[in-house]
Order: sequence, then structure tokens, then C-alpha cells
Amino acid sequence: MLADLTTDARNWLAKNVSDADKLAASRDRFDKLGSEAMPADVSPEWRGAAKSGATREPTRSKVVDPLNERGSMAGARLRSDFETNLGPDPVPSAIDSELDAAREQVENLRPAAARGQPPYDFTSIANDLDNSIPYLRDDAQGKLVRVRNMLNDFGKDTVASDPAIAFATRDAIDGILASEKNSKVISVLKNARGTIDDALARAVPEMKAIDAQVDELGRQRAGLAQGQSVLADGPRAMHPTELQEKLVAGAEPQGTLIGPSAESARMRQGTLGDIYRAVGTEASDMNALRKIVRGKGDWNREKLGMMFGPEKADASLNTIDREALFADTANGVTSAADTARQAGFEKYLGEVSKAPEIPTDKSWTDLGLTAARRLARSLIEGNAGAHAARVADEVAPLSVLRGDQRDALMEALSRLGPENIIDQQRMALINALVQGGGGRAAYPLLPGEEHK
Repeated sequence: MLADLTTDARNWLAKNVSDADKLAASRDRFDKLGSEAMPADVSPEWRGAAKSGATREPTRSKVVDPLNERGSMAGARLRSDFETNLGPDPVPSAIDSELDAAREQVENLRPAAARGQPPYDFTSIANDLDNSIPYLRDDAQGKLVRVRNMLNDFGKDTVASDPAIAFATRDAIDGILASEKNSKVISVLKNARGTIDDALARAVPEMKAIDAQVDELGRQRAGLAQGQSVLADGPRAMHPTELQEKLVAGAEPQGTLIGPSAESARMRQGTLGDIYRAVGTEASDMNALRKIVRGKGDWNREKLGMMFGPEKADASLNTIDREALFADTANGVTSAADTARQAGFEKYLGEVSKAPEIPTDKSWTDLGLTAARRLARSLIEGNAGAHAARVADEVAPLSVLRGDQRDALMEALSRLGPENIIDQQRMALINALVQGGGGRAAYPLLPGEEHK
């Protein structure tokens, strides 16, 4: 893989990136980062070579294009890894719509369950309300009077014995409570609702089972919504202990239901949906994505561990860290800042671009090859800059290799021995000028030169 490179390119590789310890460290990082990782991600020397290549027009596309291509797939990689570790995108809005529709469908069972039931004596309930009304004032009194009148037969002063009317009264109280702000009124109405509800449980046994299903679906919707704020940062951030309590309580059944509630499961779906939302909207800004999902400190890691398991949580957060590293590499290589990283490689190219000195010992004078020495010097200096550019063109693209090509490079570097710093091709030019046995007769005179 490296055999076709110039001696100077191989020499840089041998001196800077082929050390056994450096290769072992790079391989370890590659194992953790995956097949998309590049040498420029894990080594300052490689990153310097990449940055140097990105600043040169002939090599820019060979370095920048692979970085841009990898960056364009960041969102897809994140989604794939999250799906593997945490599960597919649940799309909370779709789930909420389904839960709302199911809740409405179950709610519609309650009026039918109340209708056609045998008569039930609700007189004691009405009497309790009548006894409470004289001791109330303002809105609390007025609204309790309104509720009490709902229990009567329509247009009469007699208490209705039809369970359907009691159910309609309870339903009306729920409507009033939905918009009520006065705490005193809320307390009075809730007490009235409780007494009517107890009577309905006896009058319509099926009612409580339906109520439990409606409440369960409501809890699931609430859990789904709360899950979407679990990772929120700032003053209102949920404490891990608080989340643990909610997850435990969210699994406890309520009412007449048997078996665990799905509220905690909906919380997990809400949180997962929020993660996918962040990926969809912030994948181009890894710092923003990390702020949303990872947050500050260790709370979010701890909370994700509670919800999905510590190993899966760590793997997911590591995925974000990996993509943040990839983005940092791309930004560092292509930006005008951070020039210190490329200084080492640029210094090496500067050394490569210096023409070697032509020998000035007595042999040149004896052979009468002063003109030849000048010619050699001219040719070498003319090719030195081009040679340095070729070294950059050979080394810089290696810094952004991925997958099998990257692994092949690491293997080739492990077999790379030290190189002779002197470019043999340049010395061959010098040797050609002094060989031939014909002395000065073997070379034509340069313009303006005379035999001496």
C-alpha cells in the first residue's frame, strides 16, 4: 500500500505515525469509534497532515470531500445506533393521537352503561348537598346549588332515580372542574363528585371498570408528555430520584385494573421520541445535540440508565460523543483557525522542498564540472517544490481513510521500517551528471560557458 510512495512520504510516516505504541492506541480508538473513524480523528499528527492537505488546492478535495461525505450521514448513523440501543422512533405525537382516540372510544361506553339500569335511590346524596349549601358563600355556593339541581328529574323538584342522570351530573362536574380556578370551588365540587361517584359504583357496577380504563389511558398520555421533558436541563430539570419515583409509581395499577400500568412505558417512549426529535433537528450541530441529550453533569446519563438500562444509555451517549468528535475533526481540518496542528507537517514539507547541497569538493573541479554542478543545482531546486507538493498529495489523503482501507493502512504502517532521509531519485540525477568517464567532453557546454 505504501510501496509506491516517495521516499520522503514514507519517511514522514515512519517517523511520525508508525510507532508501535501509537498504532496500538489508534487501533484501540478505532475499535471504540467504529468503521467510520479516520486517522485524523485519533492522532494529532494525522490531523495536521489533513489540515495541511485541506489548505492546498490540489489536495483539498481529496481531504475535504470524505469529511463532508461522512458528516452528511451523521443523522443516519445516530438514528441507526439509537434504534439498536434504545429502540425505533416511537413518534410521540402519533402515539398521543392513538391514546386520545382510544380514550374517547372507551368514554363513549359510559353513557350506554348507565342507561337502562335499574332505579337507584340517590336521595341521601342530594340530602348531603342540601345540608352543605347553606354554609357556603359566593361561587362555591352557587355552583353547588347548580350541581344539586342537576340530580333532580327534569322540570321537577324530585331526586331522579335514574343512574344515567347521576352519571350526567358527574360528567357535568368534570366539565366545570376543567376550567375552574377558585380553589374553594374546586374542593367543594370534588367532594360532591366523590359522593356521586360512590353511588354510581353501586348503581352501575360496570361503570368503575370503564372509569379505570379511561383513567389508565389518561395516565399513559400524561406519562408520554412527561417523558418528553425528562432530559430537560436548567432550573426545572427532573432529579434522578424524582424520575425513579415516577417510574415506580407509573407501573402501579389504579382503580379496578389488574396488572401494571403502562404509564412508565409511555414515559420511556416520550423520552426516546424527544431524543429522535433532537437528532432530526440538531444533527448538523453536535454541540446542540449533546446539550439536549447529554445535558450538564451526570443526571441525564443516570436518568437514561434508569429508563433503558446503564449499558444501553452509555452506548447511546457514546454515539453522540463519537459524532461530536467527527464533527470536530471536520471543523478543525477545514477551518482557518487551529493552524498549530498543521505546523509539524508543514515544517516537514519545508524541509523536503529544500534542495540538497551539491558536493563542492575537489572532484568537481578536477572534472571540470562547474557547469554541470550549476545545472544539477538548477534542476533540483526546480523540482523541490513540486516534490513537496507530491508528498502532501500522497500523505494527506491517507489521513481520511475509513473502514477496510484505514485498517490496511494501519497494517502497512506496522511493517514500515525507517527510511533514508536522502531522496535517492535526486541523488540519481547528481550521479548521472558525474558519470560517463568522458569527463568534460561528455557534456555539452552551457550557454555562456567556456572550456577552461
